[in-house]
Amino acid sequence: MRLPVTFGAILALALVGGCGGGSASPTSPGPSAAGPTPTNAALSIVCNASGSGTAVAIANFAFNPASANVAANGFVTWNNSDSTTHTVTFDNGPDCGSVSGGGTTTAQFAAAGSYAYHCRIHPSMKGTIVVG
Repeated sequence: MRLPVTFGAILALALVGGCGGGSASPTSPGPSAAGPTPTNAALSIVCNASGSGTAVAIANFAFNPASANVAANGFVTWNNSDSTTHTVTFDNGPDCGSVSGGGTTTAQFAAAGSYAYHCRIHPSMKGTIVVG
C-alpha cells in the first residue's frame, strides 16, 4: 500500500533529521561582534607554524596592534622588540610558548572566529586575533 507524501511530512522529517546530528563544528552557535568564538581553539591554532602573514609587534609590554585580522588558514607572526621574554598564550587554546627579546613566533589559524590571547608572564598584555 502506498501512502501519499505531503509537504508537511517532508518538512517535519527534514527538521527532525537535522537536529542533534552530533557533527563536530569548530565554532559555537551565535556570532559575536567579531564573529563566532571557537569552542576548540586548540584544534584551530597551530603554534610554531611556518609561513608569513600579519605582523604583531611586541613592544613596551604591549601587543600592537591589540586586535589583528587574518583570513582563515592565515598566519600571524609576533616580533618581540622588548629586551624581556613574553609569551603568546591563547585564553581558550594553546600556549605558543616564550618569545625572547628579539625573537619571533608564528601561528596559523584554521577556523574563523575571535581568539583572545595574553602574555602569561605579564597578564596585563592582551590581544585578539580575528579570523574571517
